Amino acid sequence: MTAKTETIRALNDQLRANLSASDGTALITTGIAALGDDIVARIFNTIAVYDDFCTENDPYEEHDFGAFDVDGHMIFFKIDYYRPYPHVQFQ
Repeated sequence: MTAKTETIRALNDQLRANLSASDGTALITTGIAALGDDIVARIFNTIAVYDDFCTENDPYEEHDFGAFDVDGHMIFFKIDYYRPYPHVQFQ
C-alpha cells in the first residue's frame, strides 16, 4: 500500500467514525431519510463502526465503500476524499 493510499484510508476511517464531529459532509438519499430517524441513526452508527472491507468491496484499500442490511434494507455507503487544495501534495 502506498503512502497516499494509507493517508486516504486514514482520512476515510476518521470521517466514517466521526461523521457528526468532522469537517466532512454526509449526504443521504430521500429514500434513506424516509426510513425514519431511528433507522437513519442506526445506519449512521453502523457506518461509524463498519469494518467489513475486503478485496471485493475495497480493491484500492481506501475503506471508501461498504454495504450492510438494516431491517431488510440493503444499505450502501460511499466516502470520497476531497482535497480542496489540489496544489498541496500528500506527504
